[in-house]
Amino acid sequence: MGAWNWFAAIRVAIVLFILWAALSALTTLIPQGQEQAYYVQKYGRTIGGAIMGLGFHHAYTSFPYVAVVALFLTSLFVCSVRRTKRAWRSTVKAKLDFQPGTIEKMRNRRVIVPGGRMTSQDVASQLRRLGFAVKAAGDSEGRQLFLARRGTIAPWGMAAVHFSLLIIFVGAFIGRTPWFGGFSSSLIIREGETAYDQPAHMAHSGADWKPRFDFGIRLVDFWIDRDQNGAIKDYTSRVEVVEGDKVVENKDIEVNKPLFYKGVKFYQSSYLTEGAKVEVTTPEGETQELLFPNSNNNSPDAPYVPDMMSWPQIALKDGTEMRFFAHGCVVNSEMDLLPGRRGESPPPGMKMRLYLVEQKKDATQWPQIGWVSADQPTDFQGLKFRVAGLVDATVLSVRRDPGMPVVWFGCALAVLGLLVGLYVRETTMMVCLSQKGNRSELLAGASAKGDSQAAEKHLNKLERAIAGGK
Repeated sequence: MGAWNWFAAIRVAIVLFILWAALSALTTLIPQGQEQAYYVQKYGRTIGGAIMGLGFHHAYTSFPYVAVVALFLTSLFVCSVRRTKRAWRSTVKAKLDFQPGTIEKMRNRRVIVPGGRMTSQDVASQLRRLGFAVKAAGDSEGRQLFLARRGTIAPWGMAAVHFSLLIIFVGAFIGRTPWFGGFSSSLIIREGETAYDQPAHMAHSGADWKPRFDFGIRLVDFWIDRDQNGAIKDYTSRVEVVEGDKVVENKDIEVNKPLFYKGVKFYQSSYLTEGAKVEVTTPEGETQELLFPNSNNNSPDAPYVPDMMSWPQIALKDGTEMRFFAHGCVVNSEMDLLPGRRGESPPPGMKMRLYLVEQKKDATQWPQIGWVSADQPTDFQGLKFRVAGLVDATVLSVRRDPGMPVVWFGCALAVLGLLVGLYVRETTMMVCLSQKGNRSELLAGASAKGDSQAAEKHLNKLERAIAGGK
């Protein structure tokens, strides 16, 4: 019982909670998910090594953090069990085991003399009319003892609050654990594209990736609403939910208006410029598209910069494959300041410098196609090149949280427990009925936790009821 009593101590719970809060605050000061060289360079060899050794580069899964949370939850569980036992003993298992001397020691007590002789049934009836649950028994001297209680649900209020915190933690664990089907990720979709739960679209899928939903999300359109000063007011993704070949739902996803479908929620998170499109028209009149990915899309507001390592290709009818390389791009920087949509496609003044990739030659000897714009097609070896514009992509936060109903139940239980604890007053009355000749006499005492005036009030009501007063 030593360990049990240690965990049940309130001071232990407070210390563990403070440690948990301190570790949580520490995680906000230490950048997460970096390599060891980063921490050594930023904090020095000693502190950087300590961060890596303690696992604070992934703080929420580090041993110190998990250990403190586990100890705190153990303390919370022990306290919850104790509260429940106490509530059970004081309500369901309450015993009538007092003596008249117990009443005489109570702060709120009085002697009540009724107008005539009263039976034990009369006293019990009056107590029940006042809203008390009554237990009665006789003692060895012929007196009748009554234990009357009301508001017996009050002890269960704090027990419910304790257990509600455990339930909330369980719900959070269920929602974040793949064992129960919960996950959180990001979905990147280009305009006109249909994305599925596949590594090509889902961020942070991992090596053990498995599909978690069986429908597709098609990005029909994406736009940004701005005020007159060019500041972003909102951004919206107009999407379609696709199952097989059918569109089963349409939705405009905004920052505070997610899409909810089959237990999966899609939140508007951010946006990116995925790349730039160039249309290539062959001598036969066939048009193909080249997508030059953006190497600078870590920030939504970062300018488009062609990815030097990406060489998109087209295939001609004779089987010839041609790869192309973009070395530069000029975009009118004022396009993002226009109110309404992000900008025209292609933006005004946009042009790109392209080269034909010949891998057998040094890159400095690759044939230059020249600057390609949207205004005037550029001819090269019978092909016509024209800039088609930037390719925007929306970034949606995707989440399935099977633990959310459990969390909401825990929150509701916490609110209910607090309301019971705050507004339900547990009151106990002890009454001793004795017969003295032709008259009866009652010794009554009352206690209301934290409220002496309430106890006195109930004694007054009992006295009026028994004495026949108004």
